[in-house]
Amino acid sequence: MKIVCDTNIWYGIGNGSISLNDYAFESIYATYVNVDELARTPNILFDLESVRNAIRSAMRVAKYRTIMDNPWIYLLKMDNPEFKVELEHDKAILELTTEFANDKIINKEHIKEFEENWIRPRQKELADIADVYNQLFDNIKEDIGNRKKEFRELEVIPFIKDFIRNRIGDWTEHHLGDRATLSNGFDWNQIELYVHTWALWYVELSVSNTRFQPNDAYDLSNLVYIQPNDKYWTKEKRWQRIIQDIAKLGNYLIEYKEINNFKKEST
Repeated sequence: MKIVCDTNIWYGIGNGSISLNDYAFESIYATYVNVDELARTPNILFDLESVRNAIRSAMRVAKYRTIMDNPWIYLLKMDNPEFKVELEHDKAILELTTEFANDKIINKEHIKEFEENWIRPRQKELADIADVYNQLFDNIKEDIGNRKKEFRELEVIPFIKDFIRNRIGDWTEHHLGDRATLSNGFDWNQIELYVHTWALWYVELSVSNTRFQPNDAYDLSNLVYIQPNDKYWTKEKRWQRIIQDIAKLGNYLIEYKEINNFKKEST
């Protein structure tokens, strides 16, 4: 069983607000999403020490258990173990986080350059994704009008599977030069949490006033790494609620609200 962590867990371990002594489990995993978020967070500009401690925590706790494939590559390899690709960007973020863990600092004369070339592009990309999704959901709201109950009852899983396939195809075409996506024989049960959470949250975003937030792109894609019998560890109430109350898949959560399902027994 893998314990896949949200990035906020590494911050918590790093600042001491989370103690692993309170939890009775092993096999804690970090992911590409964690590494990318830590390497390109605006916190680097304002609180580098917190970022540094979070990176060190991930490197210490998940030293040999860091999944360094981005979510789309991870899925493509799950579908076809022969699929292989290396991206310079992915090497760069791993190198950067390692440098930060080893006390790298950004000189004042380079801060603006670092922000413009490294942090702002990612923040803009996340904001653009949120804008596109929110416009999509606004259009859906307008189309369905007062038929929200009917919309909630639609079977959206097949649509979401096609949606994911198209997203992967667009990404590979843009970044690798060739369009590739999941085969017709792909076992979607392997990523039940990701698919069902995305599908039911898609419906929720279409019928409620909830908005897709820029950082949701990170949080949602991190669910790709979780397979049946794995667990997800997040302290973020928003995503606990989405998984537990909207997707009805709270069995994947290490904890929900203030409930610790893996609390170590006192001796």
